[in-house]
Amino acid sequence: MINIVRRAGWCFTVPGLPVPKGRPRVVHKDRAGQMLKKPHTFTPKATKVYEAKVAAMALRTGVRRMKGPVSLEIQVFLSGTTVMDLDNVYKACADGLEGIAYENDRQVWGGSFERFTDEKDPRVTIILIPYVAPNDETP
Repeated sequence: MINIVRRAGWCFTVPGLPVPKGRPRVVHKDRAGQMLKKPHTFTPKATKVYEAKVAAMALRTGVRRMKGPVSLEIQVFLSGTTVMDLDNVYKACADGLEGIAYENDRQVWGGSFERFTDEKDPRVTIILIPYVAPNDETP
């Protein structure tokens, strides 16, 4: 027998070409070339801008903070020739939803990412639902 579990959640689209999560950058000198007392780490600007776009689309959709474990699924639509690491797109989306859909991305207990081809309309569809363990027991 197959159990079908209905779970309320949200589904929304972030239009445009996704930006994979960039690696943190570390600088040891200031803009004048002087050595810093301790290294400064920062997130690349393109990553911050994309995470803000994810957050804005979530807020526009009416996404509210979920309590407990969350499942985050993303569907990435790209042209057939576009190459990017989907796991880094997933991380950018997860970080963009932090503080909006959940307190911290440590609440993401499950999920998936898939790639689809769309030559004319690059985008990411995000699906957020409460996480249900495979054995139907809530963690």
